Amino acid sequence: MTRIRGLVSGIRPGMSVVAVGSGTVTDLAKHACHRVEQERGERPVFVAFPTANSVNAYTSNMAPVFVHGLKRTLPSRYPDALIWDLPTLAGAPAGMTAAGVGDLLAASVSLADWRLANLLGMDPGYSDLPVSLTGSVDQILADQAEAIGRNDPDAVGLLARLIALSGFGMSFVRASTPASGFEHVIAHALDLQGERAGRPLAPHGQQIGLAAVLASAAYQIFLERFDPARLDRSACFPSEAEMRPRVEAAFRPLDGTGAVGDECWKDYADKLARWRGQAAALGRFLEDWPAYHLEIESLTCAPARLLDILRRVGAPLRFEDLTPPIPRPWVRFAFLHAPFTRRRLTLGDALVFFGFDQEKMWRRVWDRFLGLTA
Repeated sequence: MTRIRGLVSGIRPGMSVVAVGSGTVTDLAKHACHRVEQERGERPVFVAFPTANSVNAYTSNMAPVFVHGLKRTLPSRYPDALIWDLPTLAGAPAGMTAAGVGDLLAASVSLADWRLANLLGMDPGYSDLPVSLTGSVDQILADQAEAIGRNDPDAVGLLARLIALSGFGMSFVRASTPASGFEHVIAHALDLQGERAGRPLAPHGQQIGLAAVLASAAYQIFLERFDPARLDRSACFPSEAEMRPRVEAAFRPLDGTGAVGDECWKDYADKLARWRGQAAALGRFLEDWPAYHLEIESLTCAPARLLDILRRVGAPLRFEDLTPPIPRPWVRFAFLHAPFTRRRLTLGDALVFFGFDQEKMWRRVWDRFLGLTA
């Protein structure tokens, strides 16, 4: 927010703003222009010139900002013009293009999360619109992976269109949920640890790609093991008195002041309060589970397929291959505590509310991940 405030102070009446760069530059410029409009009633002309196919945020009217080391998505604005130059995009570092592919692969988890939240009464806004815009992202990327990896101009253009349409899909439904689910909160929890440790952050989309593999493995295991007949419904709605100490204790090792825990609790308390009113929705979900099982499964993608796409575009395949490397304890922390950081319900929350042993689930997911990357 400090950087955004600095940009806002530098925007004068009648000025236009041109963002030449990738995701961070565009987000900063976009949100600075939005703040100027909100605070002064002036609307600067904002032009985005992406220099890499690295994120799907160029066409969204939202911007992620850090609050106490946590990423929060705030309302923002569209660019007035977006200029894609294919030679520029094709000349971007390969790792940034791979990051764009990773960011798009989030849909292999986020769409299932969005539908899950909808079925459990936590998000009435579920829509098929984003998928109607992009088509089957994993199938398109699987078909084009090698061409993207070698910077084929047609494939680079296709990737740019997918990135643009993904951003529009979020904007049209007024939420990032179509492209941001459990995989994103895992990546945000990784960023939180990096921020608190004073370390540079690994490229966002590269983290998202690997987090999507983890989350898709979690979906596989959940779909294999979830049995409504064995669920204790009375235990599915924990109290605030039970969960607040758990949330605050989770983040105390990162921040002894309690600011991070307090920020997390604000969002989580809202989610918990809404969830505690969804007993009827849970009942319907459990009664129709065979049909919903198939629907949710159809919205996911096998982790092996995601890894194959990442491999063929030249993306890192292990967390320790990222720059900087992310150690296994950080990944474990992120997987276990990511649900406590946001008000949005994802599979991570369902695992908590449905009484899954979190440590056992983590070990199963990690073992499956290691088996695919060995």
